[in-house]
Amino acid sequence: MAASDSSHGILPSGDLVRSYLRDIGRVPLLSHEQEI
Repeated sequence: MAASDSSHGILPSGDLVRSYLRDIGRVPLLSHEQEI
C-alpha cells in the first residue's frame, strides 16, 4: 500500500504534519494589542 501511495504523490502522514507546521510557522502571531 505504501508503494502505491508514493507513486500517486501522496505524502506519509508525518510529512503532512511537518509541512503543516512549517506553513503555520510562517504566519506572524498577534501581539496583545492586536488581539483586543
